[in-house]
Amino acid sequence: MADHTHPEPNTPAGSPPSGLPGFLGRSTPDPTLPPPSEGASMGVRALLMALAVLVVGFFLYREIAVDAGEATGGSAASFDWKVVAPDGTPVNLEDYKGRPVLLNVWATWCGPCMMEMPSLIALADRPELKEADVAVLLVSTDGDLQPVQQFLSRTPTGNAEVLVAAEMPPKVFSTTGIPATFLISPDGTIVRREVGAMDWNTPEVVEELVGLADRG
Repeated sequence: MADHTHPEPNTPAGSPPSGLPGFLGRSTPDPTLPPPSEGASMGVRALLMALAVLVVGFFLYREIAVDAGEATGGSAASFDWKVVAPDGTPVNLEDYKGRPVLLNVWATWCGPCMMEMPSLIALADRPELKEADVAVLLVSTDGDLQPVQQFLSRTPTGNAEVLVAAEMPPKVFSTTGIPATFLISPDGTIVRREVGAMDWNTPEVVEELVGLADRG
């Protein structure tokens, strides 16, 4: 997944909290630049329309890793990713080792991500997952804390834990697009990978996640 943010030094607005990697925080527009012309505005509108078509197409397309070698990953790499809480507090993914984990990679600007979000939140609140100590982690790749905070201000997430990527994801979490979801066993092995929006709040998914607890 490409990093589309372009942080610049000495830019107070939109900058990440002190000490956070440069992946977090977008630079603000240059106030010295003239406003876009009408032609440029039409070009932007055309680009947005093209992106909308791509988003719809992506929602209808779901990449499934057929090769088990693609779907799984090493246990150490599965937790080697710097993430922070929405307030900027560092979070160590190693703390989730020993538990079944559903890790969803998303962004607030991603339409398909928002479409499947309610099913992930509902899944996290299932009593079966609580009994099996399953963690549902929603890792945003917005590159900025503010949109995630705004999302949380209007969206209750229940037992799902929202985190923010503080660096590019490791290779085991690299995909052709988002949303991307990984089911991880207690030893850190990625046992399933799905790219694209889907309904996660199903008995089959619950059974699969609860079953991972036995692999600890």
